[in-house]
Amino acid sequence: MYPIEAMLRLLFFQRLSRIKYFTTLETKIKDKEIAKDLGFKERNGEVLIPAERTINTFINERLGNENLRKIQKSFIERLKEGLAKKGIKLGRRISIDSTPLPTLKNDECGKYNAYYFQKYNVGKMVKVHFATCVDTNIPLELLLQMQTLTMDII
Repeated sequence: MYPIEAMLRLLFFQRLSRIKYFTTLETKIKDKEIAKDLGFKERNGEVLIPAERTINTFINERLGNENLRKIQKSFIERLKEGLAKKGIKLGRRISIDSTPLPTLKNDECGKYNAYYFQKYNVGKMVKVHFATCVDTNIPLELLLQMQTLTMDII
């Protein structure tokens, strides 16, 4: 029902704007101009925007982690080239931040961590590492820490 290109633009808009919660994202895309810029269609004077479940289904089932990482890597490479033409070097200085992400009780990847349980009441979790360009505030890479940690900096 929604154009694939618009859904991808929405995904990158959300990530680059560092919007974590759907309610915040929904508020932004209810603005007709933003929704149109993202590529969503207008019908009867109203721009049709996807619901949270539709967005989650698109990301988790239609795209999947592997395709999402390929798209993100391609996007970052093109962005890097475009910024280089303007004299901005992407990834010259990076910052790495770790965040606990709760998992389901039966998830094999999740591990119990007493510190995060006590501080944030997070039971089983994985750690998510974000590598961000300090100069542009653009996320470069996202990693889940399970057994070993390796990172390719762009």
